[in-house]
Amino acid sequence: VRILHAADIHRDSPFSRLSPEGGAARRRELREAFSRLTALLRDGDVDVALLAGDLFDREFVTPATVELLVREFTACPRCRVVISPGNHDPYLSGGLYASGKLPPNVYVFRDEALSSFSFPEIGVVVHGFAFHGDRHEAAPLAGARAEADGALHLLCLHGDVGAPLSKYAPISEGDLASFGAAYAALGHRHVAGAPKEVGACRYAYAGCLVGRSFDEPGKGGAWLLSATRGEDGAWRLSPSEKVTLADRQYATLPVDLTGAEQAGEAEERVRAAVAASGYGQDTCLRVVAEGAV
Repeated sequence: VRILHAADIHRDSPFSRLSPEGGAARRRELREAFSRLTALLRDGDVDVALLAGDLFDREFVTPATVELLVREFTACPRCRVVISPGNHDPYLSGGLYASGKLPPNVYVFRDEALSSFSFPEIGVVVHGFAFHGDRHEAAPLAGARAEADGALHLLCLHGDVGAPLSKYAPISEGDLASFGAAYAALGHRHVAGAPKEVGACRYAYAGCLVGRSFDEPGKGGAWLLSATRGEDGAWRLSPSEKVTLADRQYATLPVDLTGAEQAGEAEERVRAAVAASGYGQDTCLRVVAEGAV
């Protein structure tokens, strides 16, 4: 079983700090990255796509984005797309997720309580829940357990691991370990980090598909992994592979200017540091001057 995990795509972000032209360019890059994601679903032999929330920003979503989502998901009919609505794209009675416009290969969690979608043809069960507003203070996994039925149990969650007082679906590592899933696909934190293991469960944040500011550094993307069932009936996961889908990144470069006596000398140090960093035209670079002059 081949699995893709993405989250925090934030289609139609306003990019309000940029000029109208700059904001439009960045939104276009978001659309292009999303199209690369769905091309991967279509051409990469993906059986299950886990989209862990904040697919779009409900305040800014446009009819053109709705048409794009429907068109792109329709183009990959053999991939089961499972969506766990987050705090920016909650499940609302008048919203896209409840509209019936999405194709039949898209499965959206509707309830605030944990529920599941079963795909017996590939031996997979996906568990998740939905935000119904901009907060979800209940712990979604508290006391929950997956059935020991031999299926590959996966979690698709928009939430906050290790933050018990979070207003955004607090999740403890203990709950992840005891639930009984092989993999937990998480959304909400915009910087991916490395996958972690807790008990028999691997969990990871996908991070943003495309970074939108300096607090979302690096080129965004998605996790790809496979699960195979051994002769003993146990499921085993392959190493998680990060697939880059963005063509632009934000980065911050500290430069020590200690001892510089003239502006020209400081400029030379900055230019040298930028050249040595290897960043190119695909990088929005912030230089932070440090030291005493």
